[in-house]
Amino acid sequence: MAILTKRPPEDVVKGLPRGGGRRHARYIEAVVPGESGRIVRVASIYAPNGNPPGTERFAYKLAWLERLHHHIRHLLTSRNR
Repeated sequence: MAILTKRPPEDVVKGLPRGGGRRHARYIEAVVPGESGRIVRVASIYAPNGNPPGTERFAYKLAWLERLHHHIRHLLTSRNR
């Protein structure tokens, strides 16, 4: 996973909180300074496939999506956007 920017990224985060390590990091985010002094937080995700339903892979996918949901909600309600 990567984020390609014209300017050096800051505050790079690899993996979701409570994700159990970075071995299978499917999430990366960074703050990128803009031209006018504004900053933008960008994220790149690689969501698990989770096929077929009813398997451990499907349960892993649902749990991963739940962690993503909580993390995004935290980012949206945080003062450090």
